Amino acid sequence: MDRRVFIRKFSLTALGTAALPMALSAKDNKMWGKKITPQSLLEQGKLHVDLPEEAFDPKSNWTQTWRLWLPFRGKVGEDSGYIRVQRNVGNSKEKVSFNVEQAISENKHWAHFTKASIKAKNNKYGTPISWEAASEYVKAPKKGFDKNVGLYQQSSSLSQKEEVCLDFTLIDTVQRMKVEGKRSLNFTLIDELSKEKKNHQLRYLKDTSIRFEDRSVEVSCYEQIGEGMLPWCYYVDHNGRLLLAISGMKVLIADTGARKKYLDLYPVISTISIDDRAAAVQRVPQKRSSKKPNILFLSTDQQTWNSISALNNKYVHTPHLDRLASRGVTFTQCYSPNPICSPTRASWITGLTTSEHGVIKNGQSIIPGLKSVGHHLREQGYETVFAGKLHVGIPKSYGEKIPGFDKVLCMGIGGKGTLGDQVVSNVAAGYLQNRDRSKPFYLTVNFLQPHDICNWIKRHHNNKDDRHLESVRDQLPPLPDNFDALLAEPKKMKVPRQSHWKEIDWRYYLWAYYRMVEEVDAEIGRVLHALDESGETDNTVILFNADHGEGTAHHQSVTKNYLYDEATKVPLIISYPKELPSGVVDTNHLMSCLDIVPTVCDFASCSDNGEFTGDSFRSLTAGKTKNWRDFVVSEVSNDAGRMVRSERYKLIVFRNDSNLMFFDMKNDAGETVNLAKDLKYKKLIQEHLLMLQEWESKLKKAPACKPFMASSYVG
Repeated sequence: MDRRVFIRKFSLTALGTAALPMALSAKDNKMWGKKITPQSLLEQGKLHVDLPEEAFDPKSNWTQTWRLWLPFRGKVGEDSGYIRVQRNVGNSKEKVSFNVEQAISENKHWAHFTKASIKAKNNKYGTPISWEAASEYVKAPKKGFDKNVGLYQQSSSLSQKEEVCLDFTLIDTVQRMKVEGKRSLNFTLIDELSKEKKNHQLRYLKDTSIRFEDRSVEVSCYEQIGEGMLPWCYYVDHNGRLLLAISGMKVLIADTGARKKYLDLYPVISTISIDDRAAAVQRVPQKRSSKKPNILFLSTDQQTWNSISALNNKYVHTPHLDRLASRGVTFTQCYSPNPICSPTRASWITGLTTSEHGVIKNGQSIIPGLKSVGHHLREQGYETVFAGKLHVGIPKSYGEKIPGFDKVLCMGIGGKGTLGDQVVSNVAAGYLQNRDRSKPFYLTVNFLQPHDICNWIKRHHNNKDDRHLESVRDQLPPLPDNFDALLAEPKKMKVPRQSHWKEIDWRYYLWAYYRMVEEVDAEIGRVLHALDESGETDNTVILFNADHGEGTAHHQSVTKNYLYDEATKVPLIISYPKELPSGVVDTNHLMSCLDIVPTVCDFASCSDNGEFTGDSFRSLTAGKTKNWRDFVVSEVSNDAGRMVRSERYKLIVFRNDSNLMFFDMKNDAGETVNLAKDLKYKKLIQEHLLMLQEWESKLKKAPACKPFMASSYVG
């Protein structure tokens, strides 16, 4: 059996904190945009199952299996995997243990399989004593794979607190709450990194009934909500058996036969053993590290610049990004070269602008003949490794080759960050802990979250009330100050808006977005944790960046692909305490995602042949550069628009459109007053157009990209 083995400390994804509403991928799916309820599941044929009939006592030994359905994957009738939990009561009534296995099918070709062993205390709801887990990526049909990757890990004495749960012990917890008559439980959730997530609650909502294929069953409904996640609803029968669990993204349905078909498809699943794996997986013999620094580049998708709690955003909790910021320099004036996915990602690979590498819209390929950052670092003896989202040329398989990269660990799961990001952090952690240290590494780890907000918006479009949760109403962020700033914009600057939303809809949208940011922060934490355990943090340059921002209700906007700051401005952090200062927030210097590749190459001692459009900020960050750029430029809308951002002002201009936008960013950071028609700013506007003309004159344009004639606007 062809397998790629990745073993980590983590908790199961099926009941994880990543319960985010996702769009259904098949447009003809009858459940598109609708809230998932027991009735809708019945109508779609999902509840045509044989319910278990044997006697059940949640407080004794039991084994349960649930069919796992991910509603955004393919057709309604297709299942997505299973989860099986076995509860064992030891000789002492004080102790219980759980054996858990889970398979999540990618496309009937790959499956992410997990086994876990947990020890807990019987008299405390879900409180873990110790646990260990092994996770494998397995492939069908049978082919050979000659190398194990990863490290067996375990955790012990996580907590002895009364109000603590691991996410995969929640099945047991809600079942025992039912039979013991407990109506609510406030607890701290322990996630994959033993990170404490406060203010979680599991509470009784109501008694109701669920119609399965041939009978109606009386059940009690419980809701789980809390920091870093969106809600789950659990439906438990009068004996305490969990029959159904629903979030916007995942559904668990009690089904005794759910496991069999996956064992038939992936027979290796039945042979995977945590104990065997612990003995079989050994560390790669460690050789002496190179003197050159390792380089780790972390990226997120659609994360606006200030969605980090270290920047005083009290509506989001990002402890891992905060820790990175405390060890480095955070730039608050960094701009995307093109506020949409593929163009910026191509810039992260080439160090060139979008009109130079030719990717001016999503899904295009980089023009032939360009070197990637991997090529440059290979020449300096680096092992170049890629994990996660690429979205340039639309790669379609995990075996995709990326020019200049020695290894492609995985390509994530397109459009499904809440699942794919866990795979990405998993393989990155496995690499960091088990690599051959005879070479320095360049590892780029590219996450998808908080991009899933796009799917949340689609689901919310026609069914707004489905996203409303009374239990979190007092946690909703307020609208931004420039929410009502609707200006006359250039015709081709199409700003996505939700004009039919009420204020409460916007505030739920912001709340959901921040939960997705928290989710990716946990995955970033897993990678940083693995780097710490490898002992190489002090010799590793860490960079963090996002490809573009998110509307977050500014100008009543959502998503991206326009030139207001909410879409164009992104976070940028660099950490290397051996050389650079720590805990610094730089609010002055104008930065660009174009600066990532030249900075990486600078630390790798690549020769500077003027091949990049951006600049290395290594010396700037170290305090050795006094003169920095006067302005930064972004492109947008299939090469039709430009933004010129100087120290104080910002110009937005589109081809063949006399409607310019000009803002005083010092006195009007929210871009609420367009000064372009004010004659006293005419000279300043012309100066910015000349900046753009100078910048354009230095570009080596891709064949399909025409020069932007900024001079035609100078009068």
